[in-house]
This record gives sequence, structure tokens and C-alpha cells, in this order.
Amino acid sequence: MDLNKKNILLLALLLLFCVYSFALDANIYSSQIQAEKDKVAAFGVSISSMKENGFTVTRMLDELSILRQTAENNIYKIENNQLPDFETFNARADALDKILIEAQQIKDELVALKTTIDGLKGTIDITPLTEMRLEAEKEFADERYEYAIKQIDATYEKVSELQGIQAKANAAYDATRRSVLGFISENWGYILIVVLIPVIGYLIFRKKITLYRLNKRIEEVRFEEGVLKDEIKKAQELYFVGGKLPEAEYSIKVKMYGEKIRDLNRLAAVFEEKKEEILQGSMKSEEKKPLNK
Repeated sequence: MDLNKKNILLLALLLLFCVYSFALDANIYSSQIQAEKDKVAAFGVSISSMKENGFTVTRMLDELSILRQTAENNIYKIENNQLPDFETFNARADALDKILIEAQQIKDELVALKTTIDGLKGTIDITPLTEMRLEAEKEFADERYEYAIKQIDATYEKVSELQGIQAKANAAYDATRRSVLGFISENWGYILIVVLIPVIGYLIFRKKITLYRLNKRIEEVRFEEGVLKDEIKKAQELYFVGGKLPEAEYSIKVKMYGEKIRDLNRLAAVFEEKKEEILQGSMKSEEKKPLNK
């Protein structure tokens, strides 16, 4: 009888211990579940705020949905006396937190990058930089933050490359300019002579040069006129002597050649008039010179 009492007492103590353990676990899980609910709610507020500020939040909402489902699974497991998976929830929460932080950082980086590129206007060609920045903005809008940050870094590398090229070009230009200026400084006398000789020669001989050109033009006109007259003679021989040229064709050729000859005569007259003006100007200049006593 005493043995049975002892067994009953031990069984009662064991039962009490189990109840106490379950109650303790329930209290511990309750605080963790509440922490998960609070974290999900906080993420929801943050994502709503980012959406209002122009962020694309599709990826964030997908991650939040998975996180909320993980929390609900833990509640279900506790209610059914199963071990909850808090580790998975925390890993998901850390991943979502990282996405939110990256999104804000990349937006700030894009603003800084645009400011940098705009500040380079007038110093280098910013067209390739602008194209790369727009590509980074596209990656950001698509929530491909890993690629966006890579594109931003590549753009800054391109900035350094272009600035280096421009610096080399400026150095080459300065060296060339100094070399040219040095050459001019050392040889200005020779350069002045080389420039002045043709100018002075032209001023002295410009009338002779002009007369030479006019004579050449007159010769060319007269030569062309002679060729046309020869063509008229050939047409006359073929028409009057040989009878090989039809009258209509003969009339057309004579009329066409005659008109060209008259045009050439007018042109030659213009050249002759200019030539006469130059010659008369030279004669008047000679008359104005004082006679030597």
C-alpha cells in the first residue's frame, strides 16, 4: 500500500513537472512570436514609406510575404505542440533588412553619381557616363540592386579613365603650344621675313600679276573662239561642198556656235576693259611722279 502511494506521488510530481515545462515553453515562445509579429509589422511600415518615396517595392513585398508566412507557420507549430523554426524566420528577416538598406544606399549613390557627372560637363565628353548612369538607374528600378551597384562602380571607373585621357590630351596640347610658342619666340625674325616677302612682292607686282592673268584669260577665250570658228568652217564644207550635212543640222550647229562665239567676244571685251583700266591707272601714276631736275 505504501509502495502504491509512493508511485502515485511520483506520477503526480512528474505530471506537474511536465505541465510546468509546457507552460514555461509556451511563455518563451509567446515572447518570440510577438517579436516576429512586431518585426513583420515594422517591415510593412518601412516598405510603405519607401513606396511613397518612389521606390519600386515588388521584390520587398514578395520577401515580406514569405516572412509573414514563416511567422504564421511558427504559430501553427506551437499550437500543435511542434518545435517552431525561429532560425529560418531570422534569416529571412535579415535578408529583407539588407534589401531595404541596399535600396536606400543605392538611391543615394545614384544621386551622388549624377551630381558628379553633371559637374564634369565642359571638361570631358559625359555621353558614355550618362548612358552608364541610366543603365544603373534601370537596374535599380528593377530592384536588381547587386547589378546596380556594379554599374555605379563601373561608371566611376569610366570617369577616372576619361579624366586620365583628357589630362593626357591637355598635357600634349600644352607641350605642343609651348613648343610652337618657343619656336616663334626664337625665330620671329625669320618668320616675319617669310611672311612679309610674299606680301611686299604682291604689293609691288600686283598690277603685273593681274595683267598676266587677264592676258591668259583673253588667250584662252580667243583660243576657244578659234576652235568654234573652225567647227563652223567644217560644217560649211560638209553642207555646201560635200552635201553630207542635212540643212536642219547645219542650221542648228551654225546658230549654236555663233551664240557661243558672241558670248566669248563679250567676255573678252570685259577682260580687255579691265586690262585697259589697269594700264591707264599705271600711266596716271607715272605722270604724277616729280621730274628729276
